Amino acid sequence: MGQPIGQQIVDFARAKRRHKVGSGECFDLADAALRNASQKTASDFGKVSPDADYVWGKEVPLTAIQAGDVIQYRDYVLTKSTEVETSLAFPDGATLNFSESSSVEIKRPHHTAIATGSPNGGAVRGIEQNVDRGHGLE
Repeated sequence: MGQPIGQQIVDFARAKRRHKVGSGECFDLADAALRNASQKTASDFGKVSPDADYVWGKEVPLTAIQAGDVIQYRDYVLTKSTEVETSLAFPDGATLNFSESSSVEIKRPHHTAIATGSPNGGAVRGIEQNVDRGHGLE
């Protein structure tokens, strides 16, 4: 028996890491991964245009996402916050403590990604292309 379809989709996407798929748009990675696994893609469910709300199959709640499911974002905003606390100890017993915090807003007004598995602690990990360097999900 072959590999599960969802895992085939994830493995295809991972194998394309650091390589442009199709024209490099987010849609192209999901489309190619699904086609590689002989599955229907958004163009089988309706018209595909730059601003269309793509349908990739049956909608499922976030808690039911599995490997290989396609995530379609619309007007999604993530605020990624980082806080670093540092404590330095000196030979004379003195200490120096300081903290630094930063945040960056990551916007996905219209974007497509592939889930790599079920939610873990409420977080969904995915693979995507056509994102700013350092802001990818995987």
